[in-house]
Amino acid sequence: MGFVEVEILGVHEAVDLGVAFIKAGDGGLERKLGDALYEAHMGIAGELRASALARLPKRNGLAETVARSHITVSKSNGLGSPSVTIKASGPYNLQGLDSGTNIHPLFGNKRHWYLQHVKSGWFTDPLKMHQHTTTEGFLERAVDRYTEGIG
Repeated sequence: MGFVEVEILGVHEAVDLGVAFIKAGDGGLERKLGDALYEAHMGIAGELRASALARLPKRNGLAETVARSHITVSKSNGLGSPSVTIKASGPYNLQGLDSGTNIHPLFGNKRHWYLQHVKSGWFTDPLKMHQHTTTEGFLERAVDRYTEGIG
């Protein structure tokens, strides 16, 4: 009996391999990959909160307020491509803060607005790091468990 050896070089290769298995199978791998992606990102909210506290200005409570933002992780197994969506919502322009800008009024005077430069990447940098350190491992283990199950 022969064997198959698979080397996963990155998340994209894992997804490509997953799509090939899904096309050949019953969708079992799709569910396992979706579950693995979701499981891999369950703790990401804490990493994002810590990133906000470390990167954003503490003056006037900006870092603390952003760290208290509502962060959700949801999964989708639809259309042959399992995915995870991570969203953050709060009282500030979180996307602008992630890109490195904060626009705020002069205290007590909403007719004078100021552009403040802040350290970018409070949201995207932890996600990129998480993808390279944690997500790949979860996907590799899911593929291993699936291939062991199908012999």
